[in-house]
Amino acid sequence: MKKILFADDEEALRILYREEFQAPDIQVLLARNGQEACDLCEREQPDLVVLDVRMPVLDGLEALRRIKAARRELPVIMCTARDAAEDGSNLDWDDYVVKSPDLHRLKAAIRRRLLEP
Repeated sequence: MKKILFADDEEALRILYREEFQAPDIQVLLARNGQEACDLCEREQPDLVVLDVRMPVLDGLEALRRIKAARRELPVIMCTARDAAEDGSNLDWDDYVVKSPDLHRLKAAIRRRLLEP
């Protein structure tokens, strides 16, 4: 079973992610902020992480740094409200998707990362 961790401070989005991505072969893990995401990464060892950039407690970019420091090979997709290039820090993310009610691009990015060897 594959594990996908979604970190977003918006509860409605976390619920949507669970509803859209939970499947018999996929376990969805949810975090409200970057610190929770880092803690869950350590405990649950997900196969993929989707991080919002702007979150309280610990933002997505710092969470990305910490996650990649612990597990360099772990694919991380940044999910942002605007173009990630504007943040000027495409550090180690493997992909980014601009937030949208249409989850088509996020689903495609997740499929690409979970199917890569």
